[in-house]
Amino acid sequence: MFGYHEASEISELDNFIKQGFHIISCDASYRNKVGTCSVQIRNGGRENKIKNKSFLAIGPNEAEMMSLLWGIREAKKIKSIKKSIFTNDNYQAINFVVGNFIPSQTNIKKVVNKITTELQQLKIPYEFALVR
Repeated sequence: MFGYHEASEISELDNFIKQGFHIISCDASYRNKVGTCSVQIRNGGRENKIKNKSFLAIGPNEAEMMSLLWGIREAKKIKSIKKSIFTNDNYQAINFVVGNFIPSQTNIKKVVNKITTELQQLKIPYEFALVR
């Protein structure tokens, strides 16, 4: 195990929902230094409305990491979450976040630090999943 789960599609994580996890799906798009992310939170038969957020980013990896940051922030707002899995489809972003890769670029270091800070404030157990 690399510190995260791997799935070829999001439905492969349905067993985690049966175990009481909330699935926080974080995805981003990137074009011309502008990233846009969407965050969707689901558990059981319920899905929260997809939230969209725009931000400045330097490249697609930073944009995907920013989507994880916004997913963590959204999860902190929902009191009913007892444990969570944050998903993303970017190999680099997941590996930076779980500590498998050490960022060398300043912008990536900053986002990793922000994510680490947010995760330290998260009062629930969490895991990550790479969903292709």
